[in-house]
Amino acid sequence: MVGVIANLDLRPVFDRIRGAARQGSHIYVVNDSGDYLLHPDPNREFGFQLGSPARLQDEYPGLMEMLRSDDTTPRVIDGRSGERLGVAWQKLRLGGGPRVAAIETLPYAALIAGATTIRDSSGLAALGAVLVALILAVIIARSMTQPLGQMTRAVEGLARNQPAVVPTEASGEIGVLAKAFARMDAEVREKTAALTREIEERSRLFDLSPDLILTTDHAGNILRVSPSCEAIAGYRPKELVGRNGAEFVYPADLEAARAEIRIARRGQQRRNFETRWVHRDGRLVPLAWSCVWSGSEQCHFFIGRDMTESKKAEEALLS
Repeated sequence: MVGVIANLDLRPVFDRIRGAARQGSHIYVVNDSGDYLLHPDPNREFGFQLGSPARLQDEYPGLMEMLRSDDTTPRVIDGRSGERLGVAWQKLRLGGGPRVAAIETLPYAALIAGATTIRDSSGLAALGAVLVALILAVIIARSMTQPLGQMTRAVEGLARNQPAVVPTEASGEIGVLAKAFARMDAEVREKTAALTREIEERSRLFDLSPDLILTTDHAGNILRVSPSCEAIAGYRPKELVGRNGAEFVYPADLEAARAEIRIARRGQQRRNFETRWVHRDGRLVPLAWSCVWSGSEQCHFFIGRDMTESKKAEEALLS
């Protein structure tokens, strides 16, 4: 599993959101608890992390209840000091994580002024146009935060080995981050594919090797054995797993074999030695072993080559 931690600097994004405010209006971004993440007064931002919390509900009573509902219809509300305001908002959940809301407020006097200017033609249409402008401002703010949501979902998808879809076309810092993340994702997937191929090749070697391949724990208990054990020693793999390898080594060879194994484990080096393995039918099978200890997996790896034919050839030359 690949763990990824992405640290995002939201200041450039918040600066663009703050810059989207029209004259007379104010834009806020709050979390699910109403804490200010963006405020016209920067001193009130992230106060909950600094020990001096500043919350939306303290400034606009009742607005938090509206934000918790699914209704996003623009409203006219009263602030704590009694002033009337037009308000519109848009909510966004960042990739299944925390929710935020972008809010824009406009003084009621500005709303009425806009409506009064063209009251003779259509006062209601003027008010509607102003409210639509509020909605559009919030939508613009959401479009600025949407790439952050895409990045969050991409990070979560990488942990689940899902294709990463990141906003590489985004501008500014988010676009740079997205391109870097896309490159990292490609590299991780390439390395994972190479590792998978290597594991598959080793598995095929284990299953098809004519040599006897064993893995044991530090006490010599057999954890895994290749199918070739039946041809070499007369036992099926499942008959050996869980038993101690010392049971099958000819007693006269056992101490020398244990000494080599201890050297392999303590010195973290490959050792080569020979033992006679007791076949199921009682005959002795000469095996040339290569042994190595894996500290990371806490097990011994053994490869034993059947030397029966080689021994017969040597005896034939000497006779």
